[in-house]
Amino acid sequence: CHVFRLKYTHFCSSTMDAKAKVSSEGKLQKGVVLGVIGVGTIGKACIIGWAKAGIFEKIICSPRGRANVAELESKYDQVTKVESNQQVLDQSKLVVVAVLPTQVESILRELKFTKEHKLITLVSMVSTPSILSLVKPCIQVARAVPLPCVQNHRGVAIVSPKNEPFTREVEEIFSSIGGCVAATDDAQCALLQSATALMGPYYQMLASCTEWLSKHGVPKQDGMKFLAGMFQGVADDAMYAVESGRTFEDLVEEQTPGGLNEMCVKILEEKGVFGEFHKCLEASHDRLVGKKKQ
Repeated sequence: CHVFRLKYTHFCSSTMDAKAKVSSEGKLQKGVVLGVIGVGTIGKACIIGWAKAGIFEKIICSPRGRANVAELESKYDQVTKVESNQQVLDQSKLVVVAVLPTQVESILRELKFTKEHKLITLVSMVSTPSILSLVKPCIQVARAVPLPCVQNHRGVAIVSPKNEPFTREVEEIFSSIGGCVAATDDAQCALLQSATALMGPYYQMLASCTEWLSKHGVPKQDGMKFLAGMFQGVADDAMYAVESGRTFEDLVEEQTPGGLNEMCVKILEEKGVFGEFHKCLEASHDRLVGKKKQ
Protein backbone atom coordinates (compact mmCIF):
# COMPACT_ATOMS: atom_id res chain seq x y z
CA CYS A 1 0.00 0.00 0.00
CA HIS A 2 1.01 3.60 -0.44
CA VAL A 3 1.01 5.59 2.79
CA PHE A 4 1.33 9.39 2.62
CA ARG A 5 0.97 11.96 5.33
CA LEU A 6 0.19 15.68 5.06
CA LYS A 7 -0.78 18.23 7.67
CA TYR A 8 -4.35 18.20 6.33
CA THR A 9 -4.80 14.54 5.39
CA HIS A 10 -3.61 11.07 6.42
CA PHE A 11 -3.43 7.99 4.23
CA CYS A 12 -2.54 5.65 7.10
CA SER A 13 -4.23 2.37 7.88
CA SER A 14 -4.52 3.27 11.57
CA THR A 15 -3.67 6.05 13.99
CA MET A 16 -0.58 5.47 16.11
CA ASP A 17 -0.74 5.60 19.88
CA ALA A 18 2.16 7.05 21.80
CA LYS A 19 4.91 4.66 22.85
CA ALA A 20 3.62 1.91 20.62
CA LYS A 21 5.00 -1.21 19.01
CA VAL A 22 3.85 -3.31 16.10
CA SER A 23 2.51 -6.79 16.59
CA SER A 24 2.83 -9.66 14.13
CA GLU A 25 -0.41 -8.48 12.55
CA GLY A 26 1.06 -5.03 11.90
CA LYS A 27 -0.94 -3.32 14.65
CA LEU A 28 0.63 -1.12 17.26
CA GLN A 29 1.01 -2.13 20.88
CA LYS A 30 2.59 -0.39 23.84
CA GLY A 31 6.26 -0.45 24.70
CA VAL A 32 9.20 -1.37 22.49
CA VAL A 33 12.89 -0.52 22.58
CA LEU A 34 14.49 0.54 19.31
CA GLY A 35 18.21 0.18 18.70
CA VAL A 36 20.08 2.38 16.22
CA ILE A 37 23.56 1.61 14.92
CA GLY A 38 24.99 4.67 13.19
CA VAL A 39 23.76 8.13 14.09
CA GLY A 40 24.77 10.27 11.14
CA THR A 41 22.53 12.70 9.28
CA ILE A 42 19.78 10.21 8.37
CA GLY A 43 19.95 8.21 11.58
CA LYS A 44 19.71 11.41 13.62
CA ALA A 45 16.76 12.69 11.56
CA CYS A 46 14.83 9.44 12.08
CA ILE A 47 15.53 9.43 15.81
CA ILE A 48 14.29 13.02 16.14
CA GLY A 49 11.13 12.12 14.23
CA TRP A 50 10.44 9.03 16.33
CA ALA A 51 11.21 10.85 19.58
CA LYS A 52 8.73 13.58 18.67
CA ALA A 53 6.13 10.96 17.73
CA GLY A 54 6.69 9.13 21.02
CA ILE A 55 6.15 5.68 19.52
CA PHE A 56 9.12 3.97 21.21
CA GLU A 57 9.61 3.40 24.92
CA LYS A 58 13.34 3.87 24.51
CA ILE A 59 15.81 4.49 21.66
CA ILE A 60 19.23 2.91 22.27
CA CYS A 61 22.03 4.52 20.24
CA SER A 62 25.43 3.13 19.35
CA PRO A 63 28.56 5.18 20.09
CA ARG A 64 28.97 5.94 16.37
CA GLY A 65 28.21 9.61 15.81
CA ARG A 66 29.00 10.66 19.38
CA ALA A 67 28.28 14.37 18.89
CA ASN A 68 24.85 13.64 17.41
CA VAL A 69 24.05 11.12 20.14
CA ALA A 70 25.05 13.56 22.87
CA GLU A 71 22.77 16.21 21.37
CA LEU A 72 19.85 13.77 21.11
CA GLU A 73 20.35 12.54 24.69
CA SER A 74 20.18 16.11 25.94
CA LYS A 75 16.91 16.83 24.13
CA TYR A 76 14.88 13.60 24.32
CA ASP A 77 14.26 11.46 27.38
CA GLN A 78 13.74 8.33 25.27
CA VAL A 79 17.27 8.47 23.81
CA THR A 80 20.18 6.81 25.58
CA LYS A 81 23.69 5.82 24.51
CA VAL A 82 25.49 2.52 25.08
CA GLU A 83 29.19 1.81 24.75
CA SER A 84 29.19 -0.68 21.87
CA ASN A 85 27.20 -1.82 18.86
CA GLN A 86 26.72 -5.23 20.49
CA GLN A 87 25.08 -3.59 23.49
CA VAL A 88 22.54 -2.10 21.08
CA LEU A 89 21.60 -5.63 19.99
CA ASP A 90 21.63 -6.95 23.53
CA GLN A 91 19.14 -4.31 24.68
CA SER A 92 16.79 -4.21 21.67
CA LYS A 93 15.24 -6.69 19.27
CA LEU A 94 14.22 -4.08 16.69
CA VAL A 95 17.36 -2.52 15.19
CA VAL A 96 18.03 0.17 12.60
CA VAL A 97 21.39 0.11 10.79
CA ALA A 98 22.34 3.51 9.33
CA VAL A 99 26.07 3.33 8.61
CA LEU A 100 27.97 4.03 5.39
CA PRO A 101 27.97 1.34 2.67
CA THR A 102 31.74 0.96 3.04
CA GLN A 103 31.38 0.30 6.78
CA VAL A 104 28.42 -2.05 6.95
CA GLU A 105 30.17 -5.37 6.32
CA SER A 106 32.92 -4.88 8.91
CA ILE A 107 30.42 -3.63 11.49
CA LEU A 108 27.77 -6.31 11.07
CA ARG A 109 30.23 -9.22 10.90
CA GLU A 110 31.40 -8.42 14.42
CA LEU A 111 27.91 -8.59 15.92
CA LYS A 112 25.95 -11.53 17.31
CA PHE A 113 22.35 -11.50 16.07
CA THR A 114 19.58 -13.86 17.13
CA LYS A 115 16.46 -15.23 15.42
CA GLU A 116 14.43 -12.77 17.48
CA HIS A 117 16.10 -9.71 16.00
CA LYS A 118 14.38 -7.61 13.33
CA LEU A 119 16.60 -5.36 11.25
CA ILE A 120 15.78 -2.23 9.25
CA THR A 121 18.64 -1.27 6.93
CA LEU A 122 19.01 2.31 5.77
CA VAL A 123 22.25 1.45 3.97
CA SER A 124 22.20 2.19 0.25
CA MET A 125 24.09 0.23 -2.42
CA VAL A 126 24.22 -2.94 -0.29
CA SER A 127 21.55 -5.48 -1.25
CA THR A 128 19.14 -7.05 1.20
CA PRO A 129 20.52 -10.57 0.48
CA SER A 130 23.99 -9.25 1.33
CA ILE A 131 22.70 -7.82 4.62
CA LEU A 132 20.95 -11.11 5.41
CA SER A 133 24.20 -13.00 4.93
CA LEU A 134 25.87 -10.79 7.52
CA VAL A 135 23.23 -11.02 10.27
CA LYS A 136 22.46 -14.76 10.53
CA PRO A 137 20.47 -16.25 12.21
CA CYS A 138 18.30 -13.08 11.93
CA ILE A 139 15.95 -13.56 8.97
CA GLN A 140 13.67 -10.53 9.25
CA VAL A 141 15.28 -7.70 7.30
CA ALA A 142 13.55 -4.79 5.61
CA ARG A 143 14.94 -1.79 3.75
CA ALA A 144 13.95 1.84 4.25
CA VAL A 145 14.99 5.02 2.48
CA PRO A 146 13.98 8.11 4.48
CA LEU A 147 15.11 11.69 3.88
CA PRO A 148 16.19 14.23 6.53
CA CYS A 149 12.76 15.91 6.51
CA VAL A 150 11.35 12.98 8.50
CA GLN A 151 12.62 14.78 11.61
CA ASN A 152 9.77 17.22 11.00
CA HIS A 153 7.31 14.46 10.06
CA ARG A 154 7.43 15.43 6.40
CA GLY A 155 8.23 13.55 3.22
CA VAL A 156 7.69 9.96 2.10
CA ALA A 157 10.11 7.12 2.86
CA ILE A 158 10.56 4.05 0.66
CA VAL A 159 10.27 0.64 2.34
CA SER A 160 10.71 -2.86 0.88
CA PRO A 161 10.04 -5.69 0.17
CA LYS A 162 6.32 -5.10 -0.23
CA ASN A 163 3.67 -7.33 1.41
CA GLU A 164 6.05 -9.06 3.84
CA PRO A 165 4.79 -9.12 7.46
CA PHE A 166 7.85 -7.30 8.82
CA THR A 167 7.71 -4.73 6.02
CA ARG A 168 4.15 -3.90 7.06
CA GLU A 169 5.51 -3.17 10.53
CA VAL A 170 8.17 -0.93 9.01
CA GLU A 171 5.50 0.90 7.01
CA GLU A 172 3.71 1.72 10.27
CA ILE A 173 6.95 2.89 11.87
CA PHE A 174 7.74 5.30 9.03
CA SER A 175 4.13 6.42 8.71
CA SER A 176 4.58 7.88 12.19
CA ILE A 177 7.20 10.33 10.88
CA GLY A 178 5.73 11.38 7.55
CA GLY A 179 4.61 8.58 5.28
CA CYS A 180 5.87 5.76 3.09
CA VAL A 181 5.53 3.96 -0.20
CA ALA A 182 6.24 0.22 -0.38
CA ALA A 183 8.52 -1.08 -3.15
CA THR A 184 8.24 -4.64 -4.44
CA ASP A 185 11.91 -5.49 -3.98
CA ASP A 186 15.44 -4.08 -3.99
CA ALA A 187 15.24 -3.42 -7.74
CA GLN A 188 12.14 -1.25 -7.50
CA CYS A 189 13.46 0.39 -4.36
CA ALA A 190 16.61 1.44 -6.26
CA LEU A 191 14.48 2.99 -9.02
CA LEU A 192 12.55 5.07 -6.51
CA GLN A 193 15.67 5.91 -4.54
CA SER A 194 17.29 7.29 -7.70
CA ALA A 195 14.91 10.23 -7.47
CA THR A 196 16.25 11.16 -4.03
CA ALA A 197 19.42 12.37 -5.79
CA LEU A 198 17.37 15.28 -7.16
CA MET A 199 17.27 16.84 -3.69
CA GLY A 200 20.66 18.52 -4.27
CA PRO A 201 19.70 19.92 -7.71
CA TYR A 202 16.46 21.21 -6.17
CA TYR A 203 18.39 23.11 -3.50
CA GLN A 204 20.75 24.43 -6.20
CA MET A 205 17.74 25.69 -8.16
CA LEU A 206 16.52 27.52 -5.05
CA ALA A 207 19.99 29.00 -4.53
CA SER A 208 20.13 30.15 -8.16
CA CYS A 209 16.69 31.79 -7.93
CA THR A 210 17.69 33.47 -4.66
CA GLU A 211 20.83 34.80 -6.33
CA TRP A 212 18.74 36.32 -9.16
CA LEU A 213 16.37 37.96 -6.69
CA SER A 214 19.29 39.33 -4.66
CA LYS A 215 20.90 40.84 -7.76
CA HIS A 216 17.66 42.72 -8.34
CA GLY A 217 17.49 44.11 -4.82
CA VAL A 218 15.44 41.56 -2.88
CA PRO A 219 17.02 40.85 0.54
CA LYS A 220 18.43 37.32 0.56
CA GLN A 221 16.49 36.18 3.63
CA ASP A 222 13.21 37.42 2.15
CA GLY A 223 13.92 35.68 -1.13
CA MET A 224 14.76 32.40 0.57
CA LYS A 225 11.69 32.53 2.79
CA PHE A 226 9.41 33.23 -0.17
CA LEU A 227 10.89 30.52 -2.41
CA ALA A 228 10.89 27.85 0.31
CA GLY A 229 7.30 28.66 1.21
CA MET A 230 6.15 28.85 -2.39
CA PHE A 231 7.60 25.47 -3.31
CA GLN A 232 6.30 23.92 -0.10
CA GLY A 233 2.83 24.98 -1.21
CA VAL A 234 3.46 23.63 -4.71
CA ALA A 235 4.59 20.29 -3.24
CA ASP A 236 1.46 20.13 -1.06
CA ASP A 237 -0.70 20.78 -4.13
CA ALA A 238 1.12 18.02 -6.01
CA MET A 239 0.50 15.54 -3.18
CA TYR A 240 -3.14 16.55 -3.01
CA ALA A 241 -3.41 15.92 -6.76
CA VAL A 242 -1.89 12.44 -6.36
CA GLU A 243 -4.29 11.62 -3.55
CA SER A 244 -7.15 12.84 -5.74
CA GLY A 245 -6.23 10.51 -8.61
CA ARG A 246 -4.72 13.15 -10.85
CA THR A 247 -1.28 13.22 -12.50
CA PHE A 248 1.59 15.67 -12.73
CA GLU A 249 0.82 15.99 -16.46
CA ASP A 250 -2.62 17.23 -15.44
CA LEU A 251 -1.00 19.95 -13.36
CA VAL A 252 1.21 21.02 -16.26
CA GLU A 253 -1.81 21.21 -18.56
CA GLU A 254 -3.62 23.42 -16.05
CA GLN A 255 -1.12 26.24 -16.46
CA THR A 256 -2.67 29.34 -18.02
CA PRO A 257 -2.39 29.28 -21.84
CA GLY A 258 0.04 31.99 -22.86
CA GLY A 259 0.93 32.57 -19.20
CA LEU A 260 4.28 32.78 -17.43
CA ASN A 261 4.39 29.13 -16.32
CA GLU A 262 3.60 27.81 -19.80
CA MET A 263 6.29 30.11 -21.20
CA CYS A 264 8.92 28.83 -18.76
CA VAL A 265 8.03 25.19 -19.46
CA LYS A 266 8.61 25.84 -23.17
CA ILE A 267 11.93 27.60 -22.53
CA LEU A 268 13.21 24.67 -20.48
CA GLU A 269 11.88 22.12 -22.98
CA GLU A 270 13.70 23.89 -25.82
CA LYS A 271 16.92 23.75 -23.80
CA GLY A 272 16.46 20.02 -23.11
CA VAL A 273 16.43 20.55 -19.34
CA PHE A 274 13.79 17.92 -18.59
CA GLY A 275 15.71 15.29 -20.53
CA GLU A 276 18.72 16.03 -18.34
CA PHE A 277 16.69 14.92 -15.33
CA HIS A 278 16.47 11.49 -16.95
CA LYS A 279 20.26 11.46 -17.26
CA CYS A 280 20.57 12.28 -13.55
CA LEU A 281 18.19 9.47 -12.66
CA GLU A 282 20.05 6.97 -14.87
CA ALA A 283 23.41 7.95 -13.38
CA SER A 284 22.06 7.70 -9.83
CA HIS A 285 20.45 4.33 -10.56
CA ASP A 286 23.68 2.98 -12.06
CA ARG A 287 25.54 3.79 -8.85
CA LEU A 288 22.83 2.38 -6.61
CA VAL A 289 22.85 -0.98 -8.42
CA GLY A 290 26.62 -1.13 -8.69
CA LYS A 291 27.07 -0.41 -12.39
CA LYS A 292 29.29 2.59 -11.61
CA LYS A 293 31.60 3.09 -8.64
CA GLN A 294 31.67 6.89 -8.83
